[in-house]
Amino acid sequence: MSKQSKILVGLQLEQFLIELAVAIATPLSQDWKPAAVRKLQIWIIEIARYHFAGFSESQILDECCPTPEAREFNTKLYETVVHTLANVSLTDSATGEQFVPVVRDVRALFEDSRDFSIDHARTSSVMKPCMAFVESDYDTCATFGAYGAAAFGRHLFYQMNIIGNFRIGRQEEAEIAGCAAQNGLQISPWHRKLADLTLGNVTAADLFVLANDDGRRFQVRCFEGLRAYTNGDKENARRILSAAIAMPNNLPMEFLIAKADLDRC
Repeated sequence: MSKQSKILVGLQLEQFLIELAVAIATPLSQDWKPAAVRKLQIWIIEIARYHFAGFSESQILDECCPTPEAREFNTKLYETVVHTLANVSLTDSATGEQFVPVVRDVRALFEDSRDFSIDHARTSSVMKPCMAFVESDYDTCATFGAYGAAAFGRHLFYQMNIIGNFRIGRQEEAEIAGCAAQNGLQISPWHRKLADLTLGNVTAADLFVLANDDGRRFQVRCFEGLRAYTNGDKENARRILSAAIAMPNNLPMEFLIAKADLDRC
């Protein structure tokens, strides 16, 4: 009897990707320096993430190979990852039933069937949860934030998932989304800190002293203001977001969502 299939998303996906990366990297990286092992694990996670999102081998290799010299190694790594995924069997913690993870076509999910590069698809896809946020459609914001985080692993998708869930009162789901972000954003410690700010685990003052450029200082004020609005403190949100949008930055999506909440204050 064939096993049921299941699309992984959220915390379950992020935990699986980490376990997968460790399992594949360990026999390949004996006597490697820790930094090199970590880089290998990140490559494995990125390859698996994009494969799960339905991208082709050539698209994934174009994204994951910064130099032609890396192409041969990463082609072999891609083949190892895809072979492992094709033969893996997981157990549903809720039911105890076994299932196989399956590929999702992220281009269809985000209403875009063209043969975009991963970078182009990622840039296009982030508009979906952000525009839902602007329009106060927080359910769509959370849903497509989760899908985008699963497909691309970038911070703004995780943020939209967390914030969208908070805005519609799904506290537990927001906390789980926060755990997914903490797992998925290991590639970017700064963005993990911003997710902690959104979750209320750190203060803006904690992060502002670490923000060493205009973009990061703007991000701190942006997500500080969004959290204030989420908590119902519109007066404080107005003050913080007014200061944020006056700051220099080159982050159009973050500016868009900061301006949206300022307009709501």
